[in-house]
Amino acid sequence: MIIPVNRISHHLRILGGQFLGLGQDQSILAGRGAKVGLVVSGAFLVAVGLLIILFFGPFAVLAIPLILFGAFNFLNSRRTSLSLSRSNGLSLAGHLTAAVVLYLFLTRILLLTYMTDSIVGSYMGVLKVLALQNPYSYSIKPFLDQFNFPPSFYTPKVDGSFEFHLNYPALNFLTLLPFYASGLHDLRDGVFVFHVLSVLLIFGLVPSRQKALSLAPFIFFPALVAASWTDSVWAFFLVGGAILWYRNQNLSLLMIGFAGATKQIALVVAPFLLIRLWQESPSSKLRNTLVGAITVFAGFLGPNIPFMLSSPSLWWAATIAPYFPGGAAQVPGGVGLSEILLDIGLAPPPLFFVALMGLVGVGSLYLYSTRFSKSRCFVWIFPIVIMFFYYRSFPNYIFYWAFPLAFEFFKTRHLYLALFTIPHHTVASFNRLDHSVGSGPVKSSSNCRPLAHDSICRRIRSVCLKSSSL
Repeated sequence: MIIPVNRISHHLRILGGQFLGLGQDQSILAGRGAKVGLVVSGAFLVAVGLLIILFFGPFAVLAIPLILFGAFNFLNSRRTSLSLSRSNGLSLAGHLTAAVVLYLFLTRILLLTYMTDSIVGSYMGVLKVLALQNPYSYSIKPFLDQFNFPPSFYTPKVDGSFEFHLNYPALNFLTLLPFYASGLHDLRDGVFVFHVLSVLLIFGLVPSRQKALSLAPFIFFPALVAASWTDSVWAFFLVGGAILWYRNQNLSLLMIGFAGATKQIALVVAPFLLIRLWQESPSSKLRNTLVGAITVFAGFLGPNIPFMLSSPSLWWAATIAPYFPGGAAQVPGGVGLSEILLDIGLAPPPLFFVALMGLVGVGSLYLYSTRFSKSRCFVWIFPIVIMFFYYRSFPNYIFYWAFPLAFEFFKTRHLYLALFTIPHHTVASFNRLDHSVGSGPVKSSSNCRPLAHDSICRRIRSVCLKSSSL
């Protein structure tokens, strides 16, 4: 049997170009947003080139192509005749080039070993699963010694001891196992693949005029991956959840469950999405919400079942018990309230932050449910607010919500510009019409008849038609 490799690759290039919006009409000119995105891409290239010159002087010649590419993007952003397709293509090419070069430069030259105990835990999990052993039964201390980790890199507890156990659910290491088995023994490579996939999904699915600008929030994340932050994995599932919400809400909630099965803090968004599901369900609200809750639960537990059956107590002690009061808590810190209080000499117990986070969470749920019409797509902001009050509010617990938030913002930007420029009392009237976004084109204008002003109807209908065609 002869496989038509050339024909298949040709079709894949066509489909890929269509998905990324690179084959559009050249007569469509780039707007301000697209040009700003191109400038950011050029700045990213130049910054990476300068970084190589700064730390790798003898081989500074390697930075010249990057700087020239960045200058080329700068010059193109000044052209009045620049097409939208060309702007998007140059922005994507520049961003990916800078990201890959930055990642390889950091991981192969500057940061040759792992920098966090969390990725060492993932590494241990991969090796133990390949050896058909339960990773929750073992300590990561021998692996920390293997990578010559100093005690300052250990995770301390308030009683003076250190945390030497794997504290993350099963997908934290199962997602990286295929990469290790295929020969990529540096787990950061697998994490970087998840990062690139997330960026490509966001770029491919936001409106064409937002594509170049949608890359801007992610210029620093390759460095975080190189620094051994594994959070790009659960961020990928969050992006999948944000995307699938407009196609199949149960699949979206399943992705949220998978995100929680990678890192528990991802489940913070689940109650907000269930409220959103309740509000957006045209009928059978209770049934749909219960099914959604079960779907999240199944997504979280499913990958963990083999380890739960192997040793329920060890799995519970490693992944669930640390989030309940009692036992030796880990030392507070991060970029949130706990760090602010520590800087001024106050050190409340972890239970104080847990209670405060609970109060903020309940308040956020109340605000989201009662102000749903105008905050529907801002669901990804609330976890950031809640995690600010967590006693270990580290940057990775906060920054990675930018992935689903960026997709939601750039996809529905026009809709929210309309929503926030119309009278508040009319919002509830078109809440059902607003739900049509992502579920198909608006076929009739009859849904707008109850509204008070025809001009408002026309504005909302126009925005919904734009969004539903994405």
